[in-house]
Amino acid sequence: MDDLNSPPVDASMDTGMTEFLLSAMYHPETLSHWIQKQETKMRAFCLILTSLSSFLMALYTSTNVNRWWNIRTQGIGGIKAATLDLQWTVCQCVTRDNDILSAIRRYGQASLKLFFLWRGDGEKGQLTDSIKEQLMEDD
Repeated sequence: MDDLNSPPVDASMDTGMTEFLLSAMYHPETLSHWIQKQETKMRAFCLILTSLSSFLMALYTSTNVNRWWNIRTQGIGGIKAATLDLQWTVCQCVTRDNDILSAIRRYGQASLKLFFLWRGDGEKGQLTDSIKEQLMEDD
């Protein structure tokens, strides 16, 4: 028959955990001793979590910088490069008229401004009246 002073133990509990709980209940000094023994393991676990979170933060930052660079070079840089290529081609092969070259440059600038106004507006994909007004303003 079980000892009346011992608490009931669930049969599904691990025997090591059961022994620890029983010894912690009857010998409180073992709990502090066990915590002191586990301190190095807890510190190692914290170090692992810190390293993991640092790695994930670096990966997240790298992904965001990469996405920004792609937008910068392929999106905005593409518009600027296309404008310059068109301007140089027209200048070399067609005409050197400053009005025509200035019009090409203005269309490129308007494209960039339209892109930024469209990205900054709350209604994505639609050309609102406020965007049209800002696009027609003289800079």
